[in-house]
Amino acid sequence: MDNLVFLKGILWIALGFLILLLVSYSVYLILKKHRKTKIGKKIAIILFVILSFITGNMIAMFPVDFYNNFFFFKNDVRHILEESDVVLYDDFKILDNEISEITSQIHTFTLKISEQDEKKLIKNSKDEVFNNRILIKWNDKYGGDEKIILNTKTHTLYYEYIK
Repeated sequence: MDNLVFLKGILWIALGFLILLLVSYSVYLILKKHRKTKIGKKIAIILFVILSFITGNMIAMFPVDFYNNFFFFKNDVRHILEESDVVLYDDFKILDNEISEITSQIHTFTLKISEQDEKKLIKNSKDEVFNNRILIKWNDKYGGDEKIILNTKTHTLYYEYIK
């Protein structure tokens, strides 16, 4: 996910709460000007609660997949790959990451890895290189299918888990 999209979402949420506070406080000030401070406080609080409920529901509708994609780091990649007995020793770059849990759990990511890691993965693999690709791992993990494929032409590692 793009950082800009995440920041826009946060800004919209902050703007919603700011408008909520301004509307509630404006109602209080208008009623205070007419010497009705007690009822002004009560109406402002009720209005704040109602608008908070509406804003909270809007936040809850913000896709959970978005957060999963945004907060996915190299340590998460290392942990997932180590569970499958695939170890990357050198630095790598996360090119793509998608997590979807709408109908079934699907997690895919693509990494740009070093040539040294690529050579080690090929050496440890039992499969042959076919069409610039080699299947590093394919197994049943937590009741779902897991595939790890190495592309020798682009030096990328592709991970896919479908449950």
